[in-house]
Amino acid sequence: MSVERLMLRPQPVTSHLDAAFAAFLLDRQASRCTAKTLEHYVYIVGGFVAYAKGQGIADVAVISPTIICLYLSTACLQQAGGRQVEAGTCCS
Repeated sequence: MSVERLMLRPQPVTSHLDAAFAAFLLDRQASRCTAKTLEHYVYIVGGFVAYAKGQGIADVAVISPTIICLYLSTACLQQAGGRQVEAGTCCS
């Protein structure tokens, strides 16, 4: 998703999680984050949002440390190319 799509245009909201993500991006934009920073947030936080939605999570209130740890473990394995990852590297 390009930053131009985020700037001053409301995004369609399909869940409470999407609404929270859109509100976060709007807050960061209002805080005058650079376009590059906003792109990074879309990539990093957007990846987590997509993962959470894939796990059936549609509301921020049900995100637990376990969900975050599972996401980090998954992301760490993907980054390692499926290689064995040292215990505690991503989430202990």
